Amino acid sequence: MERIAWQAADGVTIEGLLVSPPGPGPHPLVVNIHGGPVWAWRDEWSMHYAHTPLLASRGYAVLHPNMRGSLGRGQKFIASGLLDMGAADAADLVAGVDALVAASRIDPERVGVTGNSYGGFMAAWLIATSDRFAAAIARSPVTDWVSQHYTSNIPGFDRICFSGDPLDPQSTYRTRSPLYLADRVHTPIMLIAGANDLATPPQQASMFHHALVEHGADSTLVIYQDEGHGVRGRAATIDQGTRMVEFFDQHLAGGQTP
Repeated sequence: MERIAWQAADGVTIEGLLVSPPGPGPHPLVVNIHGGPVWAWRDEWSMHYAHTPLLASRGYAVLHPNMRGSLGRGQKFIASGLLDMGAADAADLVAGVDALVAASRIDPERVGVTGNSYGGFMAAWLIATSDRFAAAIARSPVTDWVSQHYTSNIPGFDRICFSGDPLDPQSTYRTRSPLYLADRVHTPIMLIAGANDLATPPQQASMFHHALVEHGADSTLVIYQDEGHGVRGRAATIDQGTRMVEFFDQHLAGGQTP
């Protein structure tokens, strides 16, 4: 693992942690977006989740970006992401991919994205607003900020992030929701949620899945009946890791047998 940095479009330096597999590149890449968004990737064992070392063992590089909204860079850096989710923070992520492509570290045709909670929202948002990624796995995502406000046990969170009334179709509650852009999605996606999730209810994943299927997109829905906000049980963690590897192997054609 190594610390890397790149320049965003507006000149801001963005940092992240890159886990690379053995052997020469360019490697297929999975961008792993943290939750929060007021959180940050740190240099820690297995990068907090079992799937980072799992993906690396299968031949994938895994980028852990600390884009705008992340901890560790002061309140201004946090506010610039938290108060404008889906704008500068999304551009920061794409700029990181572009920097790795320019350095010949990764294969630009084999780039996937995943994330949990806010990271799940970003994974869904990125494939709804660009064709940059070849596959996406959105875990515990928010896909519709309107229904999220009225069904989540933390409705005060979105009040911090968005302006206007949730029922106003011109507000960012609507314009930053991947659900309403389902007809633009052409990237295969797997949506994963816990049936007992109170923070980002499983309906967020299932609504987006059904909207995607109605519009002819390639979508897979996985609901873990005994899980909540994020997969934590041993059996479910093993199952999720298996599904993630199989999905990325299928759509990025980058896996390798250990």
